[in-house]
Amino acid sequence: MVKAQAQKGQLPKPYINHAENGLIYNTAFSYKEHSFSGLMVVKKEGEAYRVVLLSKLGPSIMDFLLTDGELTWNKVPKGMERAVIKKIMARDFSIMLLTDLQDPEKVKEINDGYKIKGPNTIKVKLTNDNKVREAETKNAFTFLKTQASFFYINSDPVPDEICVNHRHIKMKIEMKLLER
Repeated sequence: MVKAQAQKGQLPKPYINHAENGLIYNTAFSYKEHSFSGLMVVKKEGEAYRVVLLSKLGPSIMDFLLTDGELTWNKVPKGMERAVIKKIMARDFSIMLLTDLQDPEKVKEINDGYKIKGPNTIKVKLTNDNKVREAETKNAFTFLKTQASFFYINSDPVPDEICVNHRHIKMKIEMKLLER
């Protein structure tokens, strides 16, 4: 079977593109012995993505911009300021927000979804109605793989729940959409 280059009109849009005012998720985030929960606000700002995790009492816990797979901290929780954590977070949120689907030149069609080439090759599996069901890193030499699962309650293209897990890293992100 010959794998054809995906056309721009065929690709599922990153779900954040369906919410011009951004999205708010009730979020639980854990990394080793650190655990945070609160409201995660995700909004597209030009070509960048702004992500802010707010405690339920108001102050922000974490705040960053994601641009072209690069993460820029505005506020970082203590213990997470290391470069390796920044790199993992950039990869996780690129996968979680499906940012690479916006570049059709990197995308190849495969049996049940798409393969996205780049610094981190990503395999995206789709539901029957062309929504993303799963996205995971697929590099042959990557020991630390990331997997994101997307769950939908209705026909809305925005996932109601997102869960990100890692192989060999004690880091997990669970998100549940608050009503839009």
